[in-house]
This record gives sequence, C-alpha cells and structure tokens, in this order.
Amino acid sequence: MEQAWLPGKLRERITDLSKDKKVSQVKLAEITGISRSKLSRFLSGKSDSISHDDIIAIAHYFKVSTDFLLGETDAPDRKNYDIEELGLTVQAARNLYIGRANPEIVSQMLEHPSFGDLTSKIKIFKDGIISSEIATQNQVYASLAELITQHAKSIPEDKAASMDVLQTVKALSQPLFRSEIDSIQTSFMQIIQDIKKTGPQPHVQAKAITKKAMQNMTDTLTKSQNILDLQQITPDAVVEGIFNQLAAIPVPEALKPETDTVLQRLRDDLYDYFSILNKAKPEPPHDK
Repeated sequence: MEQAWLPGKLRERITDLSKDKKVSQVKLAEITGISRSKLSRFLSGKSDSISHDDIIAIAHYFKVSTDFLLGETDAPDRKNYDIEELGLTVQAARNLYIGRANPEIVSQMLEHPSFGDLTSKIKIFKDGIISSEIATQNQVYASLAELITQHAKSIPEDKAASMDVLQTVKALSQPLFRSEIDSIQTSFMQIIQDIKKTGPQPHVQAKAITKKAMQNMTDTLTKSQNILDLQQITPDAVVEGIFNQLAAIPVPEALKPETDTVLQRLRDDLYDYFSILNKAKPEPPHDK
C-alpha cells in the first residue's frame, strides 16, 4: 500500500526523507556523490544549484520517484524500475514482457505477505544450508552405527544390547531434503489458495446450476409416481432426462469441443449403469 506524504517541494522532501531515514547531510552527500557544501547550501536555501543527476542520485538512494522529490506527487513509490535495480535477469524480464509468464499472477504472488518468506526458504534450500547440517548429523549417526556394529562383533555378549542402541541411532537420521521441501510446498500452496480466493468462483455457480438441473430432471421422472425407483425407468429416459438439463447449462464456445467429449463419455457410462439397473429388475410373478 502506498504511503502518502504531505505536499512539499524538493528541499522539503529531501529534508523530510533524511529525517525519516535518520540520514545526515554529510552521509547523504557521501553516498550520492554530491559535494557537502553544494548539498548544504541547497537545503539551506542559499543556492538553487542542484543538477538533474543529483536529483536522480538522491531519489535512487531513498528509493522514491523523482516526481515525488520534485513535489509532483505525494506518493513516494516509484512506478518504473530498471531491470538491474529489481535484480531480474534479462530473460526473466523478457518472459514477463512477451507474456510467457502471466504478469497478473506474478504480481499477486510478489504482493503476497508470505512470498518473501517462501523465497527465503527456496534460497536456503538452493544453497544447501540446512541440508549440509542434516548431512553432517547423519554422518555422525552413521559413524556411531559403525562403532556399535564393531563393538557387537568384538563382544558377542553385548550383541543384543548393541542392536537395540543401533536401531535407535539409525532412527535419528533424517531424509536430506524432505523437511525443506515439505515446508516450501506448504508455503507455496497457501499462497496459491489465497490467490484463488481473490478470483472468480465459477465452481460455486456451476454447482448450483447443476443441482437445479438435476432436481428438474428428478421432478420430471417422478411426475407420474410418488417415489423415484430407477429400476422402473428405462435407461434412455434417465440419460435423456439428465442430458436435457445439462444442455441448458451455458458453455463458452472455446470449451465446447472438450465438454462435448466429456459429455459423450458421461452419456455412455450413465447408459451402461442404468442398463445394469434395468436388467436387475425383479421378474413379474407368473400366473399359475
């Protein structure tokens, strides 16, 4: 969320930012490469001499836009960044630019409060920091296991007790990457689930429409009887009743080939199912 500042001009903005960040004029001059006397004279109002490059250097240091420094906007956040400043590779930026990566989803992931924690976990996993510690511990346990095994061979009367200790030592070993991967997967899936909550929920509508359609079909099949007995209804009647209702559900044109294939498979399976039920009808009693 963008922070809004009170209106101000260049001098006021530099002074306020310096106070906010607890940066002295001397340090600011040193970091930006502006001479101390030049910066001091400008901020005190004794001189109006400050270059465009100086403004860019100050904006870069405080991570604000030049428009904010100049008083054109009261929101300090910059809208445009260089690839190098963002730490992106050229290929990563290109993937965003040409649409190979969905910028909306990438933005939502980057904005998620837990995304920074996720990237930290992945960095630790990539660098092998935790896995190296686990590998060290596992090697200690492996070495202990060898010593216990040798002891059991050397002193047979201790074999039973040694085997018990050996099993305990072996149980202390941990899978090298399992805990890290589980933690990363949990964090990632939580972010994905949160992103899903912000999007449309078509499954809710689809469920409601389908429920209503199936209820209509049931009402049609039971119109002439008080109960629904699937064995007393022909397979054709049941399948056609279902598909007449499904046909009323709108489907995007682009998805019709796919849905037609699925519906045909569903039609065949339903017909087989209700045909089996039909065959299971009890035979009518014979007249004697």
